[in-house]
Amino acid sequence: MLLASLSMARDAASMARDTALPVTAADQPAAFPRTSTFHSLRYAEFRYLWQGQIGASASQWMEQLARPLLILELTDSELLVGLIAATRMLPQLLIGIWAGVLADRMDKKRILVTSQFVTFATHVTTAALILTSLIEPWMVFLTTFTAGASQAFNQPARTSLVPRLVPREYLTNAMALNSAAFSVMRTGGPAIGGLVLIFFDLGDLYLLQSLVYVWVIWSTSKISVTTGE
Repeated sequence: MLLASLSMARDAASMARDTALPVTAADQPAAFPRTSTFHSLRYAEFRYLWQGQIGASASQWMEQLARPLLILELTDSELLVGLIAATRMLPQLLIGIWAGVLADRMDKKRILVTSQFVTFATHVTTAALILTSLIEPWMVFLTTFTAGASQAFNQPARTSLVPRLVPREYLTNAMALNSAAFSVMRTGGPAIGGLVLIFFDLGDLYLLQSLVYVWVIWSTSKISVTTGE
């Protein structure tokens, strides 16, 4: 009985092999083309987005240095230094999900430019308040929360815009470059901020961040999205 079963199985396998269609090149999975590290930067629209990401990330990490120093200088309170960091992250928890929904359903470029303008306004306001000696702790908390809210809208809009700026086969490369810009500025931003503070004060550092955001907004405004929003 066992020998008979094995024989029947062997015959069935042989029949299936004989009747199977030949595998052609069209049936093989399509291979993605090999790309250089910076290949996605050949596309002008993505290049504008990427250079804006560099500026925005540099400013964000400079602010991560400046904000605790500012609140410490105003209050000399370690507790408020911790609270200011929590205030910066709170909008992500409150509206992060809804910001992602809006980025999927609305004009991504418009969301991005609007959020960048709000961040620019908070930097200009903070710089003016410091340079005129009118700054108060509650003002720092207010501008910090506002900047955090704008960032909550910024990131999902920026990420969802990338697939519309490069061909699908180069999407992985573009996303990697976008992440690399943020990661490099994680070190570069505070380094630049620290260098500025050696020679100038916090008001000047916020003024520098404002100027950086002029460049960021200009870069984003140059993007032309021809597929989708």
